[in-house]
Amino acid sequence: MPFEFQPHKYPERPGCYIMRGEDGRVLYIGKSVNLRSRLRSYFHQPQKSPRFRELVRNVAAIEIILATNETESLTLENHLINMHQPPVNRALKREDSGFGELVLTSGPHPMLRACFRSRRGDRPEPDDDGAVVRFGPAGEWCLKTLAEFLSDRFRLRTCDPMPDEVCFRWHLGRCGGVCAGLQTEEEYAGQARYVAELLAGDGSGLAGLLRAEMERSADRLDFERAGELLRLIRALERETDAQVVDLKTRYDQDVLYLGEDGMLIARIKRGMLSAMEYREAERIGGVPDDRAIIEYYGSSGAHVPDELIVNRSGDVRGTAEQLRRLKGASVRITVPKRGTKRALLELCELNYAFRREAAASCGGIWV
Repeated sequence: MPFEFQPHKYPERPGCYIMRGEDGRVLYIGKSVNLRSRLRSYFHQPQKSPRFRELVRNVAAIEIILATNETESLTLENHLINMHQPPVNRALKREDSGFGELVLTSGPHPMLRACFRSRRGDRPEPDDDGAVVRFGPAGEWCLKTLAEFLSDRFRLRTCDPMPDEVCFRWHLGRCGGVCAGLQTEEEYAGQARYVAELLAGDGSGLAGLLRAEMERSADRLDFERAGELLRLIRALERETDAQVVDLKTRYDQDVLYLGEDGMLIARIKRGMLSAMEYREAERIGGVPDDRAIIEYYGSSGAHVPDELIVNRSGDVRGTAEQLRRLKGASVRITVPKRGTKRALLELCELNYAFRREAAASCGGIWV
C-alpha cells in the first residue's frame, strides 16, 4: 500500500525524521525546527532532484524523534546519519565529521585536536586519560577553527609527533618553538593551563577573547578575519546550547519513561542517543511498573545497560538485582529529580506522548 503523508499527524516541533522503506531499512535522515513543514515539502511539492523523487516513491514509514531545541536536532541528526549510513544521505558520512569535542591532550607539551567518537562501535573509544580537558560537543568547522585560533593565539604546538626543529608556524609567530628549546617548559605549561581554563569555564572567557580579537581585526581593517571570528562566535553560541542527546558518559544507559498505558525506551550508547522505542502496555505485561521493566529485558532479548534511568520505581534494589542476574554484572538504577538525567526523562516524556498518540492513529508513523 503506497505511503500517504498526512500532515496533521506530525508535530510542529524541532526534531529528526527517519524515513524507512518497506523492509524497515533506513533510507534517509533529516532534521528540522518544524517537522510538519519540512516533511510536507517532500510530499506536497515537486522534487527537482532525481534521488529525492526516488526517495519519496520508496518511503513506507517515517520515524520521528522529537528534540527540545535546534542544537539537539542537529546533533542527533549527525549521530544517526553516521550510525545508519542511509543511502540517500550524501553529507556527514565520514566518522571524523559532524559533531565532536575539542580535546587538550595531556603530557609535557599539550596540544589541541578535534576528536570524533565512533557512532557504529566498530573502533575503540578515545582514551579519557589522554585529555586534560574536553570542550563540546560542537560542529566540525567550529572545533577545527577554534583549535586553530587558540593554538595560534597561545602559540601551542600542532606538530605530532613533535619535531626537533622549528616549523613554518614559528616563523609566522604562531608557535613558541618549544620543540627547539626556544620557549621554556614553564612558559609552555602556563599557556596550556590558560587554554584549559578557557575551555573548562562557562564560556564567557572564551567568548570575550574571541570578541576582543574580532574587534582588533576590524580596527586593522582585516574584515575577512573579523567576519570569520564573528561566524565562530555565533556557531559556538548556537552549537553549545543545552542539549542531552550527546553527553560525556562513556558507558551505556537506557532511559525508561513509564506512562499510564505504555513505556518509552531511549537507548544511549556511550553518551549518544541512538534509538527510541515505544511499547504499549499489553506488550510489557499490562501495567508499566518494575515488573514491566524486567519483562522487557527478559523477554525481548534487549541489551541490559550499565545504568537505567527511570521516572519511577517501587523497588529500586530488587529491580536492580533481577537485572544484574540477566546481565551478569551490576546495574545502577537512577530516579533523578533534577539535572541532566531529569532532562533526559523530560525528553522521553515528550516523545512518549507523541508516540502514544501515533500508535493509536498509525498512518505511516513508525513507533
